[in-house]
Amino acid sequence: MSNLEIQITHSQAACIFYSDPLTTENQMFNEAKIAAIQDVELCYIDTPSEPYLLASKRNDFFPCKYKRYRHAELNSQSELVEETIEEVDNETKDNVVHSES
Repeated sequence: MSNLEIQITHSQAACIFYSDPLTTENQMFNEAKIAAIQDVELCYIDTPSEPYLLASKRNDFFPCKYKRYRHAELNSQSELVEETIEEVDNETKDNVVHSES
């Protein structure tokens, strides 16, 4: 039996916390929900697959007890979202019906 530690990103932990499927949309949405709550952090004690919301100051006070999740690189996801928005904007402009009064 090996001692492999599970690698879970902050956005994946956010989905686990809310018991949502691990999709890109859910990850971004759940991270935003947690970010909207002031003075809390998503962390774990021993098992990365068991996330907790914890007061930020408590996490700073007990740095050896609580562990923080790493944040994944969002550049590729952000670029994908920007490209999708741009495509929707272009499609909307093409489908606009102009009427003269």
